Amino acid sequence: MAFPPAPIKLLKHVTTLLNGGLLKQKPIWYPVLQLIPPGPSIIHTPNPEPNLAGQTPEELLLEQFHPPTRPTSLRHQQQHLRTRPPRPRKIVYPEDRLRRQFYCDHPFELQRPVDLNLNEKGVTGETIIQHQLYLMINEKMPERKAYVQATANFYQIRE
Repeated sequence: MAFPPAPIKLLKHVTTLLNGGLLKQKPIWYPVLQLIPPGPSIIHTPNPEPNLAGQTPEELLLEQFHPPTRPTSLRHQQQHLRTRPPRPRKIVYPEDRLRRQFYCDHPFELQRPVDLNLNEKGVTGETIIQHQLYLMINEKMPERKAYVQATANFYQIRE
């Protein structure tokens, strides 16, 4: 099975066909391809900038210096036959770590039914997480101090 040529070679191939007289006129997309040549592959290359939202410096260091290893389950002769499909990058939000911490400390909040007719006591775990994030961003509080204040407000409302 032959592999298709790289998209970057398309312009060179069509130019050769034009110079050899095998093509009578330029394709309609030819000038565009001259101005904006395609990349080396149709598969998008991963963004070199890391997604810093919600990642600690330790996680970034681990990701940079300890790349994930591939499992070696295939025999050596078969390794070159199998290509791995590209996987999307993980989307990380700053609330994820806050949410993990809150529900670790308050596991029964996940089982609590949510009242859709919210009144002044309609506070859920998600509102506490959003309040903690607000304190961290707008009030410039450290994560731990914002967590203590947000949960203190949560306990006062729930009494």
